[in-house]
Amino acid sequence: MKVRLAIITRTAEEISKLLGAGIKANYYFRIKTLLTKMAEDNKNFVETRDTLIKKYCKMKDGKPVVIDNKYQFTKAKQIELDKEGKELIDKEMEYDFDLIPISKAGDIEINPYTECLFKE
Repeated sequence: MKVRLAIITRTAEEISKLLGAGIKANYYFRIKTLLTKMAEDNKNFVETRDTLIKKYCKMKDGKPVVIDNKYQFTKAKQIELDKEGKELIDKEMEYDFDLIPISKAGDIEINPYTECLFKE
């Protein structure tokens, strides 16, 4: 199963809703384990993103320049950040997860973020 870093947070949020939907214990455990791995990858993603921002933003006295809660960038540095940032968010994380047969989903509501867990 693959999930792009750009949507990993939303995907994890939507998947976690399944845990409260009366899913069987076997699937509950597998989904909970998957969410733990996704949370770690999301943490690493946020740390990497923050490092990139600080690498390219304007600095003053060794601190990032922030105006109106926004980091400030030169045009050239913004272009570099955008390029490197796109590579980061487009990265797909692969998870070893045995897909759940759709026939076992019962009344669980499946959406574009959770459909990656199921197979026909």
